[in-house]
Amino acid sequence: MKTFDEMLRDSLEEDCDPGEICDYIRSGIGVEEKRRALLEVERMIKGIAGNEKNLYLFDLFSQKETDDIENLVLMRSFILDEMMPHTPEEMERFKHQNDRLLRLTQEATKQERNMIQMFFHSPYREKDLMLYDIEKSLTFTWGDEDAVIKMQNDDYYGSDFSYMLHLISELLTRTPNATNLTNGVSPLCFGEKEALSGNADTMDDGTTWADGIYLHHEAFKDICVCYAVHAVCTHLPYSIPDLLRMDDFYVSVKLEYGHEDCEQRDKS
Repeated sequence: MKTFDEMLRDSLEEDCDPGEICDYIRSGIGVEEKRRALLEVERMIKGIAGNEKNLYLFDLFSQKETDDIENLVLMRSFILDEMMPHTPEEMERFKHQNDRLLRLTQEATKQERNMIQMFFHSPYREKDLMLYDIEKSLTFTWGDEDAVIKMQNDDYYGSDFSYMLHLISELLTRTPNATNLTNGVSPLCFGEKEALSGNADTMDDGTTWADGIYLHHEAFKDICVCYAVHAVCTHLPYSIPDLLRMDDFYVSVKLEYGHEDCEQRDKS
């Protein structure tokens, strides 16, 4: 039988069995074994990504390095979710984060609506509405180690949460729009009515987003999970324990004007 280290090395090969490590983690091993597996995954991530002092910038990665880091980060998230004991402190923090992200989503939606209304009642805009675009976003941001809080059971997991959330945040910023925790499009080109209709928050309508393997856990059955929490834990490579430790979020609404001038193409 392979050791975990051997399975981990093999997992980065092109012809690997992606279910081998999952089967091992779910085979009934104890918390100590899962923690050792987690630490080995993080050791390998740091060996590729560098920056163990957790300075602001990571080096650029090759495509192979990026692929390997992304695979290992997903593996790390899986192990953390499998380890989660759903303690009272964790559940209290989960409810707090859920309420907070719902509030921030509503703030983004409100400010986008305000900007739409200002735009259509402004005498200074161009007649061609196709030249304008509006976008709202809600993102987790890592500016320094204070972006990640400490919790009582950090030692239970053993993860270097600050480093890992910094690294994941950096990976995601290199993929356009991957970090946005809101959804919906408010097209300005079809007029104010259509833009306001697109702005309406239909994602958080009172139906829980507790889907996926880990948000569907019995512990969350009485919580109406908001879309942003769902996005963090299912669309992005963060675990639920990661979400609980996030402290810095950024709400942004941008109105953009853009006009591409192409003389040769315009003549044809």
